Amino acid sequence: MEPRYISSVDNGNLAGHLLAVAQALEAILKNPLKLIFPKEGICSDSLRLLKDAISLSKVQDEKRNLIVDQAQIIAAANELDKLLLMPSILDKFTYWKMLSSKAETLVDLSRTFVDERGEFNNSEILYWSEMVEAEIASHRKDLVFFDSGSTTTDISDIATNAIERINKRINFLVNLCRELFKQMDFNFLYEHSRKLFSIGYRLSDNSLDASYYDLLASEARLLSFIAIAKGDVSSKHWFRLGRALTPINEGVALVSWSGSMFEYLMPSLVMNTPVGSLLEQTCRLVVKKQILYGAQKSVPWGISESAYNERDVNFTYQYSNFGIPGLGLKRGLENDLVISPYSTILAAMYDPLSAAKNIKQLSIGSNFA
Repeated sequence: MEPRYISSVDNGNLAGHLLAVAQALEAILKNPLKLIFPKEGICSDSLRLLKDAISLSKVQDEKRNLIVDQAQIIAAANELDKLLLMPSILDKFTYWKMLSSKAETLVDLSRTFVDERGEFNNSEILYWSEMVEAEIASHRKDLVFFDSGSTTTDISDIATNAIERINKRINFLVNLCRELFKQMDFNFLYEHSRKLFSIGYRLSDNSLDASYYDLLASEARLLSFIAIAKGDVSSKHWFRLGRALTPINEGVALVSWSGSMFEYLMPSLVMNTPVGSLLEQTCRLVVKKQILYGAQKSVPWGISESAYNERDVNFTYQYSNFGIPGLGLKRGLENDLVISPYSTILAAMYDPLSAAKNIKQLSIGSNFA
């Protein structure tokens, strides 16, 4: 897509998360993976939710000419439960074929049940029955994949074979992540005279953008950290990042460009933010400021760069950086009020209780434009 552009911050984010994924996968390899065939838990949640849906159903089985009643569906679900808990005394293919058959019967009963009562398009009972069938089909497919080429019928042997395949795949992914990380060189995105990173590189004229990331309170600090750690740029760059402060409640926080949750919190997903540091204090206070601002405006809180309800000539939703007045240097932040749910998810790193309450408020809807 034009204009072709190499984004400094997005490449920094990619590098940081590639490294995080590689380290997570290596941690799995250091603690040998124990593959337990999940037949007991394969669909226990879905079966439980199916039974809950039946118990909460307000449909009354009063008509004598009905083919299927609630008791028949519950009985079919209980048969599946018992089969899942049975020891594997049958060969694996016979066992999983029985599971599939029981699940198919459950779905047939549920379809008839809801069809007879005229609620075919809006039925929790049918939904969870079909979910159970889909889960069994998925695990059966996995079993065939892991056992391809094997002549054994022993479940433990199949599990061992599966673990070997998984570990081989994990090793491949670790090497891929580290190789991609190693190949990235951030030096060409760096303006050495300013000791700052350009916003990006324009391929149209093979030149750096004339704008720069110059604040510590920025999503680009992950880029800065990674580039220094790789040795692509000097550590002097870190101390060229601006550290202007603004008062919040009884403390002070670093100023960002737009006062968005993304700028302040995104790097903390994969970077250590030392407790008691200026950065950690800033993150905590910014979340409090966001909560207070939401209360002031009588809306759920959480403002950050996001899509919003405006479209271009191609009817594509637009995207912009939104934030809190007083936190950002950008002018006109008070003119917009766009709430983004992902902002609350980020804030859960610092105030999980408030984040959970806000997500609940967002999920049930609020009376604001």
